[in-house]
Amino acid sequence: MASTTVSIDQLMLDAVAQQHWFADAHVMVILSPRYTRNFWKYRQAYRAIVLEAGHLSQALYMSATEMGLGAYVTCAINEALLEQVFGLDPMTEGVLPVCGFGWRGTEMVTMELDPAEQIWQPSAADA
Repeated sequence: MASTTVSIDQLMLDAVAQQHWFADAHVMVILSPRYTRNFWKYRQAYRAIVLEAGHLSQALYMSATEMGLGAYVTCAINEALLEQVFGLDPMTEGVLPVCGFGWRGTEMVTMELDPAEQIWQPSAADA
């Protein structure tokens, strides 16, 4: 199989499914559990792992906020790409969310969480 080289910027953009407002974070943390290491303890291991990923992502989010940094967590990711890049076996390991944080910009140039980059305007029926 031929190997292709992509820039780290392109890799991060692809990893977060083209969400460019996340791709240029100063720090990205990929939460990647080893599922089989938890089956001995939990009958519903996947549920426990997902809950713990949520706890960890929120701890990162709150810590970044406490330090005055911007932060995000997203599950809209390209997990197949990340599994390939990190050499994970998707039957026993995987990728859950991607978290990121970094210095805030001096101004907001992208509306947060709006891929259309437009401020939502409620209709008259919503008023």
